[in-house]
Amino acid sequence: MIGRIATILSGVLKLLYTESITHGGININIFVLDREPKRSAMYHKDKHVNKMILESAQMLCTAHHVYGNDAPYKKTHVNHPCTKWARESIENYNWLLGLAENLIQEYDHRWGNKVHATTQVVAWLRNNKPDLPSKGVTERPMAMDDEYKTNSIVRAYRNYYIGEKVDEASWTNRPKPSWIVD
Repeated sequence: MIGRIATILSGVLKLLYTESITHGGININIFVLDREPKRSAMYHKDKHVNKMILESAQMLCTAHHVYGNDAPYKKTHVNHPCTKWARESIENYNWLLGLAENLIQEYDHRWGNKVHATTQVVAWLRNNKPDLPSKGVTERPMAMDDEYKTNSIVRAYRNYYIGEKVDEASWTNRPKPSWIVD
């Protein structure tokens, strides 16, 4: 009986932790390190080049599900500000899709002869765009602690990256971005 209660409590704590990370602004889903998706992808550290391809595809697939379409990945983080932003307009969707595609190119540049597991999903997303409204690229959310926020989305994400994400970071076959000071 005690073992079963411990298992249930463990599951509840894991769910609460996941919810706080997902919706509390601690977990970032889109690193806007430059307004251009290609440069933004180049500035991602190695770990994020790999990780953010999947997260971008998950947010884009969620846009499909929210609008009643099927997609390769299940919906996730539906109410996260970045996921909401991705489906707010077709231009937002296209910007994030461009980032995912450039991250895939960056993955190939850094590690060559390897195909990211999400590559086919990103191709599917390119060929099966949802019917989203056209509003231009809307204001991106700053899903980070207030101490990093500025009036510039790029500067804010760079501040966040420098403050929280560059410890033990590496850029294989790329120089470290010039805006990161040792």
